[in-house]
Amino acid sequence: MSDNPPLLDLQTLSKSYDGHHFAARDISVSLREGEFLSLLGPSGSGKTTTLMMVAGFETPSSGRLLYAGRDITRETPQQRGFGMVFQNYALFPNMSVERNVAFPLTVRRLGREELAAKVDRALERVQLTALRDRYPSDLSGGQQQRVAIARALVFEPRLILMDEPLGALDRRLREDMQIELVHLQRELGLTVIYVTHDQDEAMTMSDRVAVFDRGRIAQLDSPKALYDAPASAFVAGFVGNNNRVEGIVESVAGTEGMIRLGTSGRTRATLCFDAVAGDRAQVFVRSEHVSFLEDVISAEGCDVIEGRVVELIFHGDHMRCDVDLGDGMKIAIRRSADLTPPQVGQPVQLALVPGRARAYGF
Repeated sequence: MSDNPPLLDLQTLSKSYDGHHFAARDISVSLREGEFLSLLGPSGSGKTTTLMMVAGFETPSSGRLLYAGRDITRETPQQRGFGMVFQNYALFPNMSVERNVAFPLTVRRLGREELAAKVDRALERVQLTALRDRYPSDLSGGQQQRVAIARALVFEPRLILMDEPLGALDRRLREDMQIELVHLQRELGLTVIYVTHDQDEAMTMSDRVAVFDRGRIAQLDSPKALYDAPASAFVAGFVGNNNRVEGIVESVAGTEGMIRLGTSGRTRATLCFDAVAGDRAQVFVRSEHVSFLEDVISAEGCDVIEGRVVELIFHGDHMRCDVDLGDGMKIAIRRSADLTPPQVGQPVQLALVPGRARAYGF
C-alpha cells in the first residue's frame, strides 16, 4: 500500500441498541484506495453492523467515520454515495436488466446520452449486454448477481460495499464469481469492503481480512498472516482447518515450549502467551502439518505422538482420518485418497511438522 492518506477511516466505531450490550465495539480500520478488505466472522460477530455503519444505514453510538478526510458519521447513505451489493440482490422485479442498472443514474438525473453510455459500459463489464431486455425472473442466480454488481458500479463510486453477495449461489458458481469479482476489482481499481462468514472466500479475494469476534476485531491482517500466525485461540480455531488439543507446558525456551498432550506424547509449539512450566495450553496444529509416520520420507526433527484411528471419511481427493489421542482429544489428518487407508481401531504414530504447532492460554 502507498503512503497516501486512507480513503476511509473508521475511528473507534461502536454500536449499541440498548446502551449496555454492543453489536460492534471500538472498530478501527483505515482503508486505502484500491484495497479489498473482507470482514469475516461467525453470525452475530458484528461484521454486518459495521458495514451498515459505513453505508449509513446504522448510526454509530460513538466514534467517527472519515471518507477522503471528510467526517461523514452523520451523513445519509445518499450523501455518502457508496455502491452497495446485497445478498438478496434487491433488484426491481418490474424493471428490465437495463433499467435496473440505470436506476442509480436516473435518480441522479443524468442526461440521456451520458446515462446510456454508462449503462452500456457497466453491462459490458459484467458480460450482460445480450440480456439487457430481460427481467430478473428470467435470469439465473449468477446473472442476477451480475446485475446487482453492474448497478453498484454504474455511477462509478470510489467505494463498493458488499454484504455476503455470493451467499445464495451454489459452490461452483460462487467460486467462479469470486474470481470474476477480483478481476473486476483489480481492473477498475475499486475499493471494496466485503462481508462474509466464508473464510475461503475471504482468504481468496482479500488484501486484508478483519476477523470479528463478539463485536470486536480479533485480528486485522493479510490472509497469509492470519493463516500462519493467528493472534488468538479464536482466530486459530476459526481460520483454516485447525486441530485443537489441550496439553500441559513442560518447559519453556524463549518463544518455544514443549507441550505434553495427555498420554499420546509431546510436541514443540510456538508459545503465543506468557507461559511457564505447568500451565495448561490450547495447542493448534493444521491438518496439513500432521502425517502418519509411515507416510513421512524422513521423520528427522518431527515430533511423534501416538493414537488410534476412530473414523475414516472419504472426501474425493483425500481421506479424512480422525485419530483419538486419549483423554477425549482427537486430531484430524488429511491423507491422499490414493493411499491404502488405515483400519478403524488401528494404533498409529503421527509425525508433526516441527515449528508449525501454536499454543495459546485459556
